[in-house]
Amino acid sequence: MGMFRKILYVSLAVLAVLLLALTLLASPVAKYYIEKKSPELIGRQLTVGKLRLNLWGGSLRATDLHLSEADMESDFVTLDSLYVDMNLFRLLRKEVCLKHIWLVNPEVNILQYDSLFNFSDLLQLASSDDNADDAPSGWGVGLYDIRLKDGSLVYTDQPRQSSWKLKNLKINIPGVYFSGRATDVGLAFDFPDGGHLSTKLNYEISSNNYKLDLTLAGAKLDLLLPYLRDYLTVESLGGTLGGDLSVAGNLDDITTLSISGRVGVDTLDVRYFEGRQALSLAHTHACVKSIQPFKNFYDIDSVMIDGLSAEYVLFADRLSSLDRLLVEADTNMIVADTVPDKITAEVEGDTIVLQHPVVRIGHSLLKNSRFKWIDSTLYSPMEYEVTNVRAEAMNFSLDGTNEVRAYADLQEGGNLVAHWRGGLDMTNSNQRMSLSVRNLQLNHISPYAEYYVGNKITDGRLVFVSENTIVNGRLNGTNKIDIYNCQVSKKNKSLKAEYANVPLRMAVSLLKDINGKIVFNVPVSGDINSPKFSYRKIVWRTVSNIMIKAAASPFLSLAHSSGKADGNIDMVQIDPLQPEFTSLQYEKFAQILDVINAETGFAFSLSQQFNLQQAMNAHAVFMLKRDFYKESHTLSEHLMLSDVNNIKAIKNNDKGFLSYVNALGVSGNNLQEKAFNHYGREAVKAEVMKMAEWRNKILAYYLRQGLKVPEKNIQVLTVPDDELNAYTGTSCYKVEAETIEDIQE
Repeated sequence: MGMFRKILYVSLAVLAVLLLALTLLASPVAKYYIEKKSPELIGRQLTVGKLRLNLWGGSLRATDLHLSEADMESDFVTLDSLYVDMNLFRLLRKEVCLKHIWLVNPEVNILQYDSLFNFSDLLQLASSDDNADDAPSGWGVGLYDIRLKDGSLVYTDQPRQSSWKLKNLKINIPGVYFSGRATDVGLAFDFPDGGHLSTKLNYEISSNNYKLDLTLAGAKLDLLLPYLRDYLTVESLGGTLGGDLSVAGNLDDITTLSISGRVGVDTLDVRYFEGRQALSLAHTHACVKSIQPFKNFYDIDSVMIDGLSAEYVLFADRLSSLDRLLVEADTNMIVADTVPDKITAEVEGDTIVLQHPVVRIGHSLLKNSRFKWIDSTLYSPMEYEVTNVRAEAMNFSLDGTNEVRAYADLQEGGNLVAHWRGGLDMTNSNQRMSLSVRNLQLNHISPYAEYYVGNKITDGRLVFVSENTIVNGRLNGTNKIDIYNCQVSKKNKSLKAEYANVPLRMAVSLLKDINGKIVFNVPVSGDINSPKFSYRKIVWRTVSNIMIKAAASPFLSLAHSSGKADGNIDMVQIDPLQPEFTSLQYEKFAQILDVINAETGFAFSLSQQFNLQQAMNAHAVFMLKRDFYKESHTLSEHLMLSDVNNIKAIKNNDKGFLSYVNALGVSGNNLQEKAFNHYGREAVKAEVMKMAEWRNKILAYYLRQGLKVPEKNIQVLTVPDDELNAYTGTSCYKVEAETIEDIQE
């Protein structure tokens, strides 16, 4: 019995020594094994500052852990401390139960090389065991109280030369449940330079249902700049992003993905070419009821944009701000010739047919915004800005009837009001559109007038009202143009204006009424499905035709616009041989005088036009008859109209007249030749021109008697000889009009 006790005591002492030795040696051995075998097992060096393994309590505590990169030099992960506590008694029930997993101050360095990461080799290692037994082992796993605090993650995208750091990383998982209960995961971290993200994940392993709640506040948008530059040539990006979103679905069916919540951006500032501001806004947000991207379903309660400021620039090299903002497209990209009947997406080998998109936006609002248009392609650069822009729509949808109202202030007190009601499919839905532009100062659009027609607009105001409907693809519209006090400079003929033939200055002067207004309507109609249909071209062609027609017959346009006369009042027919005017001719001259007196801004000319050769032929014979008539009548220096009529009444075959001509002894085959041989061609011409000058004096005297405008504004003349010789029209006085400014310049 004593011997047995001695043996027992010795055995217990030896066992105690062995257990003590095992306890003391377990941690150093484990540390040595980890550091020695880690390169072989995982291809990386894992070092541990201190490791304490409590075999009796089932806990492990390690400090100052370093996991290297694949190059074995720099750190991939560092960790101040790791604590794991296991419930050893659960092992008896074939259950691994980790009561605590605590990580303090982990720092992870993630590097990306195109599509590869600096941890890709670890992922391959984890999936390389092809002989793994997937059969249930019968063991249970319980993970509880998983905590990570004071962590950080440094992410570097080397191709984009982008690097940023997530700070104060925190993870809290009360427990990971593999059946029965859902697992809750809390994650939070701070962005560099401000901003915070906190998430809460609720995941049920048995059903694969999940719900992720995200709360984002004050995240700087410049973090997105390197990725935005893949598509846009953006120099800088300012602003903050925030919101509360909820993402739910099932991992077994990606089409169940649903997003809801609110997201917003504050103080957005986008700058591009040479630091120009492409876009800025004070605030925008969207309240999302449900977005299901794989079902093409978008139900948004509201979208609000406040303080938007944008500019569109046409640079001198004819590139637009959009051209400079967009990254040049890949010229090797293959573009499909046809649009597929179905839109599909492939996810992990499964093809998903996307449904016809359903879009609803309950309330859309744009307010306190401004847009600037800059065109440097013109001879004189143009810059125009509209402010206080507001647009609003209710219950907007892709398939329904929508209604949008918009308002904007124009420079110098003008305004714009627009209204649209209809569907997005212009060709198959009925539309109603109206646009009202009031008090637009025309000098602001002068650079376009100069570029297209060669004239500057120095003053004037415009009111433009357009009403349009589209029914079954057929457009009918009316456009009322009301212009007051439009002042146009002289055409600059040195410019290569596209429509230099449009006489803008003359047309504007002619189209003005006595109050300085120009009012006309431009109807537009056509099939919008026709490739030849162009609303802009129809309006421009109509307006330019009105101007050209007015300038082609300026006096007639003045007469008609003033309502003084009807018909071809710009022409008074005459006989080149008549010494005086008839009562009918005086009546037309009186109508002409009324028009002249009503138009103080014009200078007028009454040009006598006839064919000189025909007049000389007729007058040569008239001279023979006149001298024959003198034989029996006493005539004054200037023939009376009665004498002229009596002389014209003498027939060419009158015996007495022929006897008189033959007695002159002049050779010639006919009366004209005999007359020219007798008097000489120059003498005949001189009398014809003298008679024309006499008519001019009579007409000028008559006009001066009733003239109410300065005499310098009117001129009576005969066109030059070369024009008389070439003239083939009706003998007449032709009335022409020209603006006084054109004459002075």
